Amino acid sequence: MKKKILIGITSLIILVTLSGCGKEKKKEEEKKPEETPVASFEEQTIEGIKISGLNLAVEEGMTNILAVIENTTEESMYVTRIDFQLKDKEGNVLGDLFFWVDKTLEPNTTEVMQTGISSDVTDATTVEYKIVK
Repeated sequence: MKKKILIGITSLIILVTLSGCGKEKKKEEEKKPEETPVASFEEQTIEGIKISGLNLAVEEGMTNILAVIENTTEESMYVTRIDFQLKDKEGNVLGDLFFWVDKTLEPNTTEVMQTGISSDVTDATTVEYKIVK
């Protein structure tokens, strides 16, 4: 009698294990690729520095931020950083960030800047810059 119960329990465990594995595979197959939220902004020129191509893209909950900066003046210009604030359509601040430059930008040269924030700020609709020399 004990042998029959033991065989029944073992069979039940095997059955549950096998049916559970099939469901996991089905769930993985049903997953749809997530769309990556992206936001981009128009270029601005502040104190002779043109900031263009500002792009926000979320990956794994973190927003990667890229931009191109250009010294549009005829003189070399040392820039420590570019502070910027992202705001949503209601004017709420979503993030205070900066691009660390720490170099002399020669006339009419461009640099690609990158920074990030550990949250999704792609709801931003405006950006305000401040050049720190």
